[in-house]
Amino acid sequence: MRGIDPALSSRGPGSASNSGESVVKKPLGHICIRLVSLVFAGFEPPLDFDDPAPPPNPNTMGKESALLQLTREERMLLMRFVCSFVWVDFKVRVEEREMVARLIRRLELDAAEEQETLEWLKTPPDPESIDPYDVPHAHRVLFLRAVETVVSVDREVTPEERESVILFAQLIR
Repeated sequence: MRGIDPALSSRGPGSASNSGESVVKKPLGHICIRLVSLVFAGFEPPLDFDDPAPPPNPNTMGKESALLQLTREERMLLMRFVCSFVWVDFKVRVEEREMVARLIRRLELDAAEEQETLEWLKTPPDPESIDPYDVPHAHRVLFLRAVETVVSVDREVTPEERESVILFAQLIR
């Protein structure tokens, strides 16, 4: 592994290579997902759902948040995708639940939409309901950034999660 920084290697500090697990911890997993976003469209890093509002952007002054520009159907489609990516590693972690809760608040979902979303954290959404070709062209980067965020929120990115994000990015191009 000459010439590769061990901190960026999948066998570097923090990896589970000795235990036989296939888990890539940050920074490598995050870098791989970030590269998908950069290659895809050259946009910002994953969404920060802790931030109540993004800083003012002169290009969007007077416009509402990109999340709030989504229709009800688009918001629920986004939540189906986010929840389906939570399930890629077959574990719903506390950090992922918290991120979904923040996203529910940011999207201003009503009680019925919130309940439906929380059910998807108990049982994954129906695979038939999450077709990448249904992602609105105008919002594809927003959807990609949301799934990148949920995959990396626990600071572990499994190879399956990484491959799923890359495939999703390719399919919504």
